[in-house]
Amino acid sequence: MRLTTLLLLCLGLATTAWSSETIDFTEIKTEGDWDAVMKKAQKENKAIFLDMYADWCGYCKKMVREIYPQEEVADYYNAKFINVRVDGEKGVGEYFSDNYEVEGFPTHLYFDGLGNLLNNSTGYLEADEFMEIGTASVGVVEMLPVLAEKYKSGKLNAEETADYASILQGQGNIVKAEKVVATYLKGLGKEAFNYHYTSWELINQYGLTVDGEVYELAVKNRDNLKLVRGTYAWDEYLTEVISVSLIEAIEKESEAMMKNTLDKTIPILKETDEENEAEKIDFVSRVLFYEHTGNYDQYNAIFTEYIKANGKKEMDFITEQLAEIVQEENPNLTPYMVGWTKAALDIEENVMNATLYLYALLLNDECKDALKYAKYMEGKYEEASGFSDEVKNICE
Repeated sequence: MRLTTLLLLCLGLATTAWSSETIDFTEIKTEGDWDAVMKKAQKENKAIFLDMYADWCGYCKKMVREIYPQEEVADYYNAKFINVRVDGEKGVGEYFSDNYEVEGFPTHLYFDGLGNLLNNSTGYLEADEFMEIGTASVGVVEMLPVLAEKYKSGKLNAEETADYASILQGQGNIVKAEKVVATYLKGLGKEAFNYHYTSWELINQYGLTVDGEVYELAVKNRDNLKLVRGTYAWDEYLTEVISVSLIEAIEKESEAMMKNTLDKTIPILKETDEENEAEKIDFVSRVLFYEHTGNYDQYNAIFTEYIKANGKKEMDFITEQLAEIVQEENPNLTPYMVGWTKAALDIEENVMNATLYLYALLLNDECKDALKYAKYMEGKYEEASGFSDEVKNICE
């Protein structure tokens, strides 16, 4: 008996409790199987554990052999989950691999009963790691009905509001998440709204859409929020709103969404803007939208008008923007570069603007004009020495 115990210790097995069973898996092979699993999870209010494997995967087999049969693991997963397995390289498994960006095996996916992803991991996990991700996923599923009932009765506190909104957001229910946060914020007194740090965190996380209730509440209380949080923090928040909304407008190719976002943020930014930053943000947002949606004529119109209207007071900023564009050598913008750089040069002639104009000429294969201007630059700027020879080499 002592020899047996010693042998187990040497093998590292004496401290592990092994179950006579293992995790009870159902193999899914069709979309219908997956639909049935979700219905069962909803009925039993359980999470779903999906084990994705491949026939050749050694670590998949090692988890089946060493982790799943451990008593604590098997008992917990069998009690708390609907456990399913799928070959990630065959049939319906390919759907999961493609839609959840599976990069290797084993991959463990955790879902609620509606098919919303709760957690995921890739690779071999020790038992404690495997249990940790499992309990976290179960916690979300078991917490959801409790939080939903508290929300319905108006009894959510700050922490519970944050948890409930986070779960809803994770499920893709952004609209309801914002509604939950807005309801909580509207129920606060003026002092709690402005001074409670959780309120500010909720605004920054769920008040990023200009037509949402949370953003409207923040704007309504902006004077107090700026006083308590500081103007810099408030401006950072507005800038983040613009960034998030602009990305969505670009993805949807919605000019109306872009304009609505700027109409509802830029005037508010200008209230405390002492360095003309709001106008720059407005300009950059518009040209980025038109660049990413392929409307280069509109991009050109906005850039040309900005140079004309702001060239004398914002030339450093304009030169910086032009330098970035010229260096990118975007073929869709190349035809407009000569006009922009020449407009800037006409307002303020300096070696930087002159160099950008010369470079724009070369990008547009206007070698004759480029050589003529290079010689002019050599006579005017010491830094331009040798430019004409460089132009000749480029144009040969």
